[in-house]
Amino acid sequence: MTLTINESLIEQAALQWLAELGYETAFGPEISPGGERPERGSFRDVVLVGRLCLSFMKGPHGGHSEYRERRARSLQHEYNLQRLLR
Repeated sequence: MTLTINESLIEQAALQWLAELGYETAFGPEISPGGERPERGSFRDVVLVGRLCLSFMKGPHGGHSEYRERRARSLQHEYNLQRLLR
């Protein structure tokens, strides 16, 4: 018997692994622009800033919303800059 490995199999394994580590997963079309509960304004927005800010709440500066938002925007800007330089 031959095991066929495809993108779907790998994606499901990765999602299961991330869930076991405590990460929350979401169905892409639901959080996409125009979806039931969009979390980004454009498909070009790879960083989900809202989720990133929430993850910063678990860190050492968790109580400082200004720090969270500033750091999330900084990371998003850095990502966009690197993408432009490719």
